Amino acid sequence: MQIKQVVLALAVPLFLTGNAGAQVKQRDTLRGLVGFYVTVGAIEDTEARHRGITQEQLQTDVELALRREHIRVLSISEARDDVRKPLLQVEVSAGSASETNRCKGIYAWSVRVHVLQEVDLKTSPSTRQLVPTWIGFTYGSTGIDSLGSIRTEVADLIKGLINDYLAANER
Repeated sequence: MQIKQVVLALAVPLFLTGNAGAQVKQRDTLRGLVGFYVTVGAIEDTEARHRGITQEQLQTDVELALRREHIRVLSISEARDDVRKPLLQVEVSAGSASETNRCKGIYAWSVRVHVLQEVDLKTSPSTRQLVPTWIGFTYGSTGIDSLGSIRTEVADLIKGLINDYLAANER
């Protein structure tokens, strides 16, 4: 059983990181965007919210990071008026790993950051669909006293997005 867990632990990060070609293509989808409308999903876990992982705090963190790099944070009407409808979504999930004594106080978490844009389907150009064009994802576990570190994980994914955005939109 332990060998399977080790193999899975090694294989999943390789699967999630993909290859460099895919990362360049993902970066290229950001070219020409004027900014993003930012949404952050609701944080369901009360312990995480108690420790500062709130929808409002994450929204502020993300918007400040974008503005620091002179990337526009669009209003919803600006995003709707843009032909690509650029939407930056942040989703954080956190919850107690188990109520057993063995895992008590351990929280599993995941963070997903993705950019969605409206695109034309190649097979049906009159059909437009909002699809993810840039995705960042990470996950892990932590002790209850370190739940606040999830904000750092969000910040790291946002830094990756900002770096890709700036590389695709050289000034």
